[in-house]
This record gives sequence, structure tokens and C-alpha cells, in this order.
Amino acid sequence: MNTIAERPHSACNELVLLLDDEPVLLDALEVSIERAGIKCVKASSIAEASSILQREGDNVFLVFLDWRLMEDGHVRTGADFLTICRKVNPLMPVIVMTGLGKDVWDVEGDALLAEADGFLAKPLRAVVVQGYVKRWLQRRRAMPKVFIPVTAADVRPLEDIERAYVRSVVKVCNNNNSLAAQKLGITRQTVGKLLNQE
Repeated sequence: MNTIAERPHSACNELVLLLDDEPVLLDALEVSIERAGIKCVKASSIAEASSILQREGDNVFLVFLDWRLMEDGHVRTGADFLTICRKVNPLMPVIVMTGLGKDVWDVEGDALLAEADGFLAKPLRAVVVQGYVKRWLQRRRAMPKVFIPVTAADVRPLEDIERAYVRSVVKVCNNNNSLAAQKLGITRQTVGKLLNQE
């Protein structure tokens, strides 16, 4: 049986969030990303994107964010939503997009100062967008699954979590059971017993 730490991420739960006030660009981005086999959710406002992020939580593994958004006749910057993203999940990558030239606004500089993880100038090239998606998806899948359940289906018996955690500690201690036992505050025999239980 796979423990929660060992389960692969489910492709059906991997989403890219697209936030742009241009419907044509949103549709083109969606097509480009879904051709690579990844599902997207689209938003045309910060409020809509925030709602999606709250609803989907950890399923969203990447955000493409237009830096200049028109909402209710007012200009908003992507910094507003980037701040929300960092509060919800500080490690979630956010890629900023813009069609503004550097002579109008140094969006790239502003985005990087606001801790964006990447920058794309419009018009976007499908191969570049797909490259970002594949790279961040590969990184997400390489990360160990956290022991905190998100849904009822994620709940595992405590013994499974304990075994997985002990295995992880032994691994980071270069397979030294004595060192792992010392770090965990348990006996070497207990470590051995937990490792041998399957």
C-alpha cells in the first residue's frame, strides 16, 4: 500500500490557473496548455481568480497572471493577486505576462520584485508556455506529498504516516538507523520494527 508520502500526484487534480482580462488570450492559452495534457481554469478578474484558488486549493500548481488588468473601469496590477497567491501557497509558481513594452512600464522588474517566478512578454509562444508548464509540473511531481490531508480520501491510518516519516528520516540520515533513532528520540529497535512493517 502506498502511503500518503509515496502516492503520485493525480493528473486530474493538477490545474493551471489563467488570469487575464482578454478572453481571446485566455482561450488561446487554455488550448496551448491543454494540448500538453494539463487542465486549466480561467479567470478574468482578481475576485474570480481568488475564488478559484480558494475552491481548488492545492490542485492549482501554476498561475499565469496578466500584470495589468482592467476591472470595473479601473486598472489593477497583478501584484494584488500575486500577494493572494503567496498567502494561499507561498511555493506555488506564478508567471507574469504582459503586452506592455518596457518604454511604457517595466513590468518584468516590478514582477520580479514582487517575487514572481517567471516573466513572459506577449504575444506568447505556445512552445514557451508549454515549457513552463512541463517544468513546473515536473517539479511538483518530484516533491514529496505532505502528510496533511486535504480531502477525506487523503486520510490514512496513523501507523502508515509514522512508517513513511521514519523511512524519510532514515533516508535523509544516509540510511543510518542509529542516527535516525537519535534524531527521532526513539530506540534503534523501534526504527527497525517500523521499517520492517509493511
